[in-house]
Amino acid sequence: MTVSVIIPTRNRARSLAFLLASLTKQTKFPHEVIVVDNNSTDETKGVVAFFRKNTSLSVRYLLDKKVGYSYPYA
Repeated sequence: MTVSVIIPTRNRARSLAFLLASLTKQTKFPHEVIVVDNNSTDETKGVVAFFRKNTSLSVRYLLDKKVGYSYPYA
């Protein structure tokens, strides 16, 4: 079985780094990690770049420039 981890985030670079570090300590890595950045103004993109370069995690970075929920709620 393969597992994908999808992480929506905005201005939580420190928490993201902690989460990604935790994933590197698992006995089995996820098939893929997708970080969806909701237009952060902190170091979120740099955190992803660090983990892509320095670990065996398969991390993808997607930027969502529109701040807020993806879909309106009723």
